[in-house]
Amino acid sequence: YVGVSAIKMSNTYTAGLFLDERIAIGQVYRTLGRTPDFRLLNVGVEGPKGGVQQLWREYILSAEGFECHIKETFPDRRIFWSDYYAKKLLCIAKEIEEEEEVASTDGESPTIGVEA
Repeated sequence: YVGVSAIKMSNTYTAGLFLDERIAIGQVYRTLGRTPDFRLLNVGVEGPKGGVQQLWREYILSAEGFECHIKETFPDRRIFWSDYYAKKLLCIAKEIEEEEEVASTDGESPTIGVEA
């Protein structure tokens, strides 16, 4: 899963929560005591690349003083089909994480399977 957010803060209180206190997006809304308005902008599927389709969505969460434009990409849409695929992807993510840890200790960059 990859999430990219563009955040608009229109008052010093929300800016302080997010920038100074480093409160996560969802927690900012909770701290404000507000349920954000949700507006779905777009949804799509990319691929298949290597037999895998990626699912993505773009949406806006907003409440007074704090607005987030978010694009989420799920690396394999099959994670929504069954527990089997979700567990499989978690195992792959763990393997990548372990490779990165090993690479960071030996000074080399990790190599992750990329198709040419």
